[in-house]
Amino acid sequence: MTVSKNYLAEKEIRELNRLTTILLDIFEDQADLGRLLVMADARRLLDDQLTGLGRVVLRSGDRVSNEAAKEKALREFEVWKGRQKAVRHAEADASISELANAVRRPKRDT
Repeated sequence: MTVSKNYLAEKEIRELNRLTTILLDIFEDQADLGRLLVMADARRLLDDQLTGLGRVVLRSGDRVSNEAAKEKALREFEVWKGRQKAVRHAEADASISELANAVRRPKRDT
């Protein structure tokens, strides 16, 4: 639940996997050519490639710790779980009411 990929649709997962493969191949190529020496080189290359592929480069990373993000995800999940439980209860109540009404109705001979 704290892994963001869990919330992606199938199409988004395919897109993420495809993009990851493209970028890893580019990194491997550039490393073999000796053009990636430090992480700053890799970050610059990543930003350039994402921009070239028409992707948005996010600049808000490293502002929230992993632990804080997990805690927020867990809190949000509890809220969602409570809503889902309420929906299931309402659906169950409606089904029970429908069944009770069906039992109370007199049977008609045809």
